[in-house]
Amino acid sequence: MPERALASVTAQQAKASRLSQPHIVRLEEYRETVGRRVSKDLPRFDPDDGGTHARIAFVLESPGPKAVDTAFISRENPDFSATYMRRFLEDAEIARKDTLLWNIVPWYLGKGDAAKPTKAERDQGYALLVELLDLLPRLQVVVLVGGVSQGTAKSRLESTGKYVVTTAYHPSPRVCNSPSRRRVAQLHYRAAAALLYGRGVDWILDREDIAGAQTKTA
Repeated sequence: MPERALASVTAQQAKASRLSQPHIVRLEEYRETVGRRVSKDLPRFDPDDGGTHARIAFVLESPGPKAVDTAFISRENPDFSATYMRRFLEDAEIARKDTLLWNIVPWYLGKGDAAKPTKAERDQGYALLVELLDLLPRLQVVVLVGGVSQGTAKSRLESTGKYVVTTAYHPSPRVCNSPSRRRVAQLHYRAAAALLYGRGVDWILDREDIAGAQTKTA
């Protein structure tokens, strides 16, 4: 699907029709169970990603308004951050079938100050994340995207010794509207790919910048 494809209801319905596929069905069961436990609606996993076959998980902060509108956590959501997440992942040549996108707090928090999760929400989100990661038998690398995710999970996940844990800038306007920050973010995602696929430093650095990356306001 092209960038921002989920602006289309038809595209949303096409993804929804695939949620019973073997690689995604257990994750949907998890999502529905968690939703009942916390009494909240959680956006769905994207069936075009790797599902339970994922080898690398990108854990962002919390779903935005567009994820609520489309009901998916997806790089095809019609918003700024999803668009740049897609560009960074494609630039890093991370196979889509290897990826999973999720959030440390997997429900919509609101706007403004309400969008900042409390410690209780972060701790609850971390416990739920651990349950999710246990459903991914091929998982090797966890990328914590943004300060909330990193502050909540980095030391705790590293202490388990189960995964390679790394960090990346969140693909937000503050990052991507700055050429220098966008370049650093790009290298973060390439470095994550290098950890997954065993690529060297030269591969990370000796690449062109994201082709034609024109900053657009969501």
